[in-house]
Amino acid sequence: MTTAAIPAPVIRLARPEDRPELERFMAALQAHEQARSPGAGLVAPARMAAPHLRWLETWVEESGGVILVAEGAEGALLGFAVCGIGEDGGHHLPERLRRFGEVSDLYVADAARGRGVGRALLDAAAEAFRARGLARMTITAMASNPEAVKTYRGLFGSETYLTFEARL
Repeated sequence: MTTAAIPAPVIRLARPEDRPELERFMAALQAHEQARSPGAGLVAPARMAAPHLRWLETWVEESGGVILVAEGAEGALLGFAVCGIGEDGGHHLPERLRRFGEVSDLYVADAARGRGVGRALLDAAAEAFRARGLARMTITAMASNPEAVKTYRGLFGSETYLTFEARL
C-alpha cells in the first residue's frame, strides 16, 4: 500500500482577505512564545495580534519587504512569514552586505508542521530578498524554543550572534 504524497504548499504574497487568518496565526505564535517566557509581562496574544500585525505590515511596506503565506491544496492557509529589510549601521561590513533580509516572524499551523511548510516559506523569503538585491538573510529564535533553534541551525548553519537581555 502506498501513501499519497502531500502536495507542496503554494507560497504567495499575503492578500487583504488573509488578514483574519493572519491575526489568528499571530495570536497563536505569540501564545507559543509566551509559554516559553513565563512572567515576562507580555500583552495577551488575543489583544496584541491585530495591532502587532498592523505594525509589522507598516514595517514591511516601509522597508520594501513582503508578507508571505503558505496555502494548502484546499486553499486553507498553513502559515506565514513576515519578511522585512534591515540595515546594519557603521562600516564594519562592505556596502553590499549592510542591507539584509530579516524574517521577523515565521509561523506554521500545528496541523501543517513537519511537512516542509516552514522550509518553503523560508525558501520563498530568500528568493524575495535575492530579487531585491540582498546578499544575506537573518531569522531570530528564542533560546527557549529548541525546536526552532534546531530547525534554523539545519537550514542556516550556526548562529552568527547571541543576544542577551536583562530586565531593567
